[in-house]
Amino acid sequence: MPRLLEAAIGRLANFIAVSTSAALRHPALTLVLTGALCAWLALGVARLEQLSSLLGFLPRDSPAVVRYDRFLDEFASDELILVAVSCARSERCSRVFEPRVLEQLGALEEELWNLNGVDRVLGLTSAPYLDAEGRSLLVRRLGDLATGQEAEIRDLATRVLGDPSFVGAFVSADADTAGLVVQFPSRTFSESERRVLVTELLSVLEDFERKTGLVAFAVGQPIASTLSNQNTRDDLALLIPLMFLVVAVAFYRVFRSLVAAFVPLICVAAATLLAFGLMGHLGIPITVVSSILPILIVVIGVTDAMHLMTRYFQHRDLGLANRASLERAARELGVPSLMTALTSSLGLLSFLLAPLTHLGEFGAMAAVGIAGAFVATFTLLPVLVLLFPPRIRRRPNLELGDRILDGIHAFSTRRAGLLLGLSVVTLAAAVVGMSRIHVQNDLFQILDESDYIFRSETFVSDQLRHTRTREIILEAPPGVSLSDAGAFRELANAERALLESPYVRRVDSVLALLRRVDALLGDSDPGAGALPGSSGEIEELVFLLQSAAPEWLESLVSIDLRMVRLSVPWPILDSSTNLVEGRKLERAVAEAAPGWSVSTTGISDLNALLSDLVLRTQVSSFSGAFVTILIVLALLVGSLRLALLGMIPNMLPIAVLLGLMGYWGILLDIGTAMVATVLIGISVDDTVYFLLHYRNARREGADVSRAVRFSFGFSGNAAIFSTLILAAGFSLLGFSNFQSLAYLGILSALAVILAVISELFLLPAVLVIGDRVGQWQARRARAAHPGAAPEKTRSFTSPLS
Repeated sequence: MPRLLEAAIGRLANFIAVSTSAALRHPALTLVLTGALCAWLALGVARLEQLSSLLGFLPRDSPAVVRYDRFLDEFASDELILVAVSCARSERCSRVFEPRVLEQLGALEEELWNLNGVDRVLGLTSAPYLDAEGRSLLVRRLGDLATGQEAEIRDLATRVLGDPSFVGAFVSADADTAGLVVQFPSRTFSESERRVLVTELLSVLEDFERKTGLVAFAVGQPIASTLSNQNTRDDLALLIPLMFLVVAVAFYRVFRSLVAAFVPLICVAAATLLAFGLMGHLGIPITVVSSILPILIVVIGVTDAMHLMTRYFQHRDLGLANRASLERAARELGVPSLMTALTSSLGLLSFLLAPLTHLGEFGAMAAVGIAGAFVATFTLLPVLVLLFPPRIRRRPNLELGDRILDGIHAFSTRRAGLLLGLSVVTLAAAVVGMSRIHVQNDLFQILDESDYIFRSETFVSDQLRHTRTREIILEAPPGVSLSDAGAFRELANAERALLESPYVRRVDSVLALLRRVDALLGDSDPGAGALPGSSGEIEELVFLLQSAAPEWLESLVSIDLRMVRLSVPWPILDSSTNLVEGRKLERAVAEAAPGWSVSTTGISDLNALLSDLVLRTQVSSFSGAFVTILIVLALLVGSLRLALLGMIPNMLPIAVLLGLMGYWGILLDIGTAMVATVLIGISVDDTVYFLLHYRNARREGADVSRAVRFSFGFSGNAAIFSTLILAAGFSLLGFSNFQSLAYLGILSALAVILAVISELFLLPAVLVIGDRVGQWQARRARAAHPGAAPEKTRSFTSPLS
């Protein structure tokens, strides 16, 4: 088997070398084919669409998603925008029940209503309220009460502040903030139409603030999805140019050549275009996490270019011609570069195991981009260097790296035990930190505090009510409906059970509506209606509501009166608390209303599901990446034991990274959950180069120390320089509009630095310790079997031959 593998690797190396030579013989054809492919891919980029929210990552056939879709079909649309207008930060008013403020609110409502696509606007001047004349219900407008007379405005304030259905929706309890509800169709609205509407609405609010001096914020799913998509586009527009600039500067500083600085950029630019173009042609949307796609492709793709250009300049420095240097460098580095591209791609392809929709597509496209970067490095890059050969004025800036590597080699091979002991202590501390990691995936939590979505959600939650709800859906047993007095009492018990939760301040339900109607007809306080006593009374109230305000009733109970909605404004909690408290509510309602079928849904419920899937993604994708990369590495170096030793310095930085997340309180979300999987595929790249050269040196008879130094000489400088590029590239994500991706970038930059330190210090130490263990085992074997052949006592760290 090893000989077959060696033969396959040899043929593979020959194929890569032949491909490079063919590209060099036909440079014009290579450029024409590349240009034609890029033109076709550009058409795909023009067709790219965006995923509107994090909830789009949820599988459509998930029971939680099915429940949510059913809820939207039965009761309500999630396409609501709540606008909060406040005197709290203004010196021009103290309460919204001032004639001038009511007039300004009325003008704002009318302006919002005139926006294309808006179905309805409800506020203090337009919201309907129930009134009674005898035993008849009437629906009036609050604006009819606000005619400008002081007594009538006081009556308006008394009515609104005394009605629980208005407080928190259209006015705050202290009356210094007013709320406006903007409705528009959800299922028939395209993403582009939604974006236009949200942009125009925010422009209207900005103009309103400027004219009146009041503060206005807008929240809701349309606002969050539209602005998050804009944040994603802004990220891509900023990060891609910055990434190319960083790579160009890094290559120029290393090789002191403009050609060497820009040729790799052309290759990774083509690879990035390959990924985005295919996404457009295949209908794969851009998501929040797509912001890191160009970063991954560029920083991973240029590592092969760094190694190739390093070997190219070394051969040119020895006097070889331009073309000969390119061909020899390609022959020497073809296989290890292919293996590094393969291990990085496998790490990303492991996201196909993730239960999150679109994350697997993201991993696949990132892997395609990395594969494209490898192909471009060994075809397009040599052609460009052939056509525009860099001038060799002086030797590239490698002397400092050589001196550093000499010192590292001496220390790591002589202090192997010390390094191994420090690594064990570090790992133990990291495990403690990992136990403190919390999971959270609300879009609100992954944003920077300066972001409009964060500020608006915070303001509206403080001034009016929580912007998220947890919906409790109850289905009656067969033969039972809301009009039954017994069923009504059970629902009342369920409502009281919900109010016992410390996170529930109010419950919006049909019960409260029927109580208010009953109180109106009885000429009592609308805010303190009594419980209807008989089925006949309930049927009469329901009939009156169906006649006067059917849309109110239909938003809270199904047409057949057998499915009831209890809507609870719900705070933004960490994922574990959210999940636990949600289950508590469901159990409490089920106990209070025996026989009823109880289920929960809503944005909070979906966020809890998303958090669970993210945790499963972390486990499944990382496990898949580790196993597949280990197998590839073992096949490449010809020894499973040597591959296991090579994985140790790659696992330690990841453990340290996760530990730091726990100590620093960084949440595990859809962005940071990708750190471990992405990094194991990246950090093992240097291990591939190192172990291949180490294996060759050992086969030629070198001891561990000399084999390590031999490996450093071939791949050490390129590993250091490529790590600096990786760290600089990932750190650019710190400029992201999403806090989660900013953390991902900072953590990844730290991790790749830790990985190269571990690679240069810990891997040699592990190999030295492993060799000592192997020698000890060999001595025991010879003592136990004096006549055994020498080859039977092979060293632990020696590769198969």
